[in-house]
Amino acid sequence: MFEELYSPLPDREAYLNRIGAGAGPCSLESLDELILAHQKAVPFENLDPYYTKKTLSCAIDDLFDKIVTRKRGGYCFEQNALFVSLLQSLGYSAWSSHARIIRGKDPASPILILHRVNLVALADGLYFCDVGYGGPMPPFAIKVADRSCRTCNGETFYIRKQTDNWWLLGRITSQGVEEDILLFQTEQVENCDFFVLNHYASTSPLSVFTNVRLVNRKLDTGNVSITGDQLTIHENGSEQIIPITDNAHLRSILEEYFAMDPESLDCIPMENDTCH
Repeated sequence: MFEELYSPLPDREAYLNRIGAGAGPCSLESLDELILAHQKAVPFENLDPYYTKKTLSCAIDDLFDKIVTRKRGGYCFEQNALFVSLLQSLGYSAWSSHARIIRGKDPASPILILHRVNLVALADGLYFCDVGYGGPMPPFAIKVADRSCRTCNGETFYIRKQTDNWWLLGRITSQGVEEDILLFQTEQVENCDFFVLNHYASTSPLSVFTNVRLVNRKLDTGNVSITGDQLTIHENGSEQIIPITDNAHLRSILEEYFAMDPESLDCIPMENDTCH
């Protein structure tokens, strides 16, 4: 029943061409290059669950078709599933695990496990990497060790041990404030064990992904994002906000700022009504 979640990557070279990266040796430097290339080329987006409310397929062939062939994006259960498949095809010892998003939430409140992250074992230890979170995420791998910290291109992220089973990922903002982002585990989770989480995230009326349109893409000097009916461009320390007026405007924005092929956006209603 779940065999399609474990299929081999259909075409490694096509994936690397999609993100504009090379294979390279299994090293931290090569891993960093793959993470950043993926984040810049493949947008985080929840357009399918937002518009269709149907369970998204996480079959490797379907993810490859969506993200590589049709040049769409996806959310964590899609992107990190395909990315770990790429890493494994390149010879990395890589797997996925559970995470809880805590950024902007009351830490005293119960928080669902509703995120998929990736772990990679290199010669000098275990590293965290994530290409499927729609908020601030490290554009590089970070060693999983208490008080581990890494800065690159002005972005600083840290990891702290919480319990025997949980680690915390956070960042230092441009204002110098520490901001906790997510809690993650390091134990390998089978692809099939994300099935129910993905079903909830893409279909439940309680899921943020079925209620708020979210798109995000990393730029060389910032990022560009859509939240609801608003496009926000953060670049070189400045911010520009553009209201999205209708579906035709949305499609043009997705093409211009997120490099999406308009022909692949069949989930968006064709009528040029007010964007909702």
